[in-house]
Amino acid sequence: MITRSTVRTTDDHPVYGVAVADGRDMSRTAPLEWFAGRLRECRRRAGSPSLRALEELTQQLGRRYGRTSISDVLAAKSRPEWEFVESFVRACALFADASPTDLQRLDLDRWRQAHRRLLGELAYWRAGRRMASHAAAELRSTLPADVTPFVGRAEQLRTITRAITGQATSGGGAVSIHAIDGMPGVGKTALAVHVAHRVRNQFPDGQWFVDLHAHTPGLDPVRPADALTTLLLGDGADPGALPADLDARVAMWRDRTADKRALLILDNAVSSAQVEPLLPAGPGWLVLVTSRRHLGDLPAGTVPVPLDVLPPDQAERMFTTQAPGAAGDPAAVAELVALCGYLPLAVSLLARLSATHPTWTLGDLIAETRARLLTATAESSSVAAAFDLSYRALSPGRQRAFRHLALHPGTEFDPPAAAALLGVPLVEATGHLDALHGDHLLVERGYRRYSLHDLLRSYAGDLVATEVAADTERAVDRLFDHYQHAAALASAHMARQARPACSVCPAPAPVAPWDAVPEPVGVEAGPVTGGPADAGVDVAGALTWARTERHNLLACLARAADPRRVVALTAGLAELLRRDGPWADAVALHTAAATAARALGDDLARANALTDLGTVQRMKGDYPEAARALDEALDLYRTAGDRLGRANALTYLADVHRMTGDHARAIPLLDEALADFRAAGDRLGQADALTYLGIVRHYTGEYPHAEEALDRALDLYRDLGDRRGQANALAFLGKVRTRRGDGTGALDACLEALDLYRSLDSRLGQANMLCDLSVLRRTTGDLAGAVQASTTALDLYVGLAVRGGETEAHNELGVVHRLGGDLSRARAHHHRALLLAREAGRPWDEATALAGLGRCALASGDTQDAATRLGQALDLFRRIGAADAAGVEAELAGLVSD
Repeated sequence: MITRSTVRTTDDHPVYGVAVADGRDMSRTAPLEWFAGRLRECRRRAGSPSLRALEELTQQLGRRYGRTSISDVLAAKSRPEWEFVESFVRACALFADASPTDLQRLDLDRWRQAHRRLLGELAYWRAGRRMASHAAAELRSTLPADVTPFVGRAEQLRTITRAITGQATSGGGAVSIHAIDGMPGVGKTALAVHVAHRVRNQFPDGQWFVDLHAHTPGLDPVRPADALTTLLLGDGADPGALPADLDARVAMWRDRTADKRALLILDNAVSSAQVEPLLPAGPGWLVLVTSRRHLGDLPAGTVPVPLDVLPPDQAERMFTTQAPGAAGDPAAVAELVALCGYLPLAVSLLARLSATHPTWTLGDLIAETRARLLTATAESSSVAAAFDLSYRALSPGRQRAFRHLALHPGTEFDPPAAAALLGVPLVEATGHLDALHGDHLLVERGYRRYSLHDLLRSYAGDLVATEVAADTERAVDRLFDHYQHAAALASAHMARQARPACSVCPAPAPVAPWDAVPEPVGVEAGPVTGGPADAGVDVAGALTWARTERHNLLACLARAADPRRVVALTAGLAELLRRDGPWADAVALHTAAATAARALGDDLARANALTDLGTVQRMKGDYPEAARALDEALDLYRTAGDRLGRANALTYLADVHRMTGDHARAIPLLDEALADFRAAGDRLGQADALTYLGIVRHYTGEYPHAEEALDRALDLYRDLGDRRGQANALAFLGKVRTRRGDGTGALDACLEALDLYRSLDSRLGQANMLCDLSVLRRTTGDLAGAVQASTTALDLYVGLAVRGGETEAHNELGVVHRLGGDLSRARAHHHRALLLAREAGRPWDEATALAGLGRCALASGDTQDAATRLGQALDLFRRIGAADAAGVEAELAGLVSD
């Protein structure tokens, strides 16, 4: 055991110094394992406390972590948040007999640096690398793979890296923006990506790449509002909190980026007007903008980085680096790169031709290039000649593959999608992609994800346009079938409840057509996989696949003309849209799907689309429209005699009534849903309906019935192994037991739920439980603990942009500060809660805020204001049938009697 006398605040501290010990390159091991090793070493130096001891110590320090959560982090199975690291290290110090003074003096800056490095490395692994865990996938780092080897541009690299170094030294006062412009094929994107990879460790909060598609054939330039949607959702914003107008999205983006240190590449921009709304606010940002045009209207301080063709010596070095066998004939190399106009794209293509065709002499290549230059009519004759030479050197099958890839409506594709488009086995499609990438005709955006350079896409599009229309239409249909089936399978894995099958959307086959196959000979990477079926059919794998393919799925939907396709693709997107939004777009898509289903005369498909529509409108807070859509779906399900669909619609409709305070209407709907789920043999549906029933009865004050329903739900969830369901049921059990005066039972339920939410990495669940723990702590007189819990909950809610939770946390803080005698703070929190509740149309929260303001007035001696506020609260509580009405009524009666 380490004694108190050994606890120090210097680098050799037995707990603190380990954060930077073993400073070898993290790339030798997975980032999570690297950091977990630091934590394990910290535990060892502290005397190897047991998991139970660590659980008790973290609780003693005010932020309890269960043994499962601690074990998962130490085993590198989950990513630790900073709060966990801080609690864990302090717990180890406490176990090592640290005094309160020692704990206060404990300097955790190095641990914070190590944690930030972990996040940066996880972000880097997100781009083109297989990750150690699903936790890594949640970090939105989207850099394409680096160009290797990268040749030249030393002056431009120095310009950008000097600015970054100066920014770090001075502390930085503004975003560092560098605008890289130049002609097509000059290497703008390659330079930006290479810089990003060189400096990525300096930007631990993320590295982002957004293609604005200024010149992508077949696509319109990305609207700033749409680009902001991508950035905000990737940053973890709640889809329901995304404002509709551009100015409000800009404000949200700049607010969320103000205190981050991150990197953003805005590639292929059409104008300054497209870029300006996307610029972050924090001085810790580096922004690299690429465009064919000089963007002179960007903010003052923007550093222009103009790119011209390569100097002759750099062009020659690029050629011989990629074609080492040509180094023995420098004169021929000089002539070839001159024929390329010293343009990097053309140089790279011809170098690859030379390297892959050893029977060609450089003289042969020079002759071929001169001949193609004579017939080139494209914007850049040297690029057109290189394209033509590269294409004609391909085998007929590979030429067809190259042409048909231009038919893909999106901008990225993987081997399974290519196999569907080409109508060939997966192994053959993978061989084509690898070969085309090796010939520099494809860009690898990530692990086995490819795209075509805009110029090559245009060239391939011109070629495929000459083919028989029926052949290309069949190719596109195969691709759409692939995405439709894959999306249905992913949605089935992600969805909490099964949806009724219909003629347009039959239940997906349990085995996807892109199952893993043996690796093709000569390919060095791991097995070729694709689709959620290969991810262990788990929710995380399905969600990762759906998020990766989101833009492709939406591009297919935008191109779909057949109403059956519209209905099926939208259904496949439903669960992703529910989770990620933006919900305004989801409403438009589901409305279109319902219209298409009506035209087909498929009532079940229409009912499913209306249920999806009502679900999203409920999440948006548009309760009248949600009720209308769900009522219509319910009528269709009843007519069709579909009990599963009816049970789903009844459950969602009941929740709409709960959210609007109409508990009397919600309860019979849930009773009916429960009966339908039982008849359909759907145990998960029964558990969900019982949970909703327990929640509603909690609000109406029927606490014994509420506890009974939640206990039954919890038993079902445990039998099913549904940890999220268990956490949700336990969360409300904690609330019900608190109301019944069972403080011990409430605390047990809350702590178990909190541990589950942490193991699920659910920040929203953790925030909810911290709010509930605040209630428990203040009822036992621990006001300081209550303030800490509710303040942490509020921070989480604000970070997640969850307005409902933010409202509850403000009301709870108002109560705690009032009990502590700080009426000014109490009023401020209740006023903020009142404003948020009225904006969101949440009557229970509004009434709670009014009651809180009334109690503050009463505490300050203003009985008139107290009576007014409490009376307003009573009216609202009565209108929604809330149990809180009785308490407020008693308070008012007391005022009158006084």
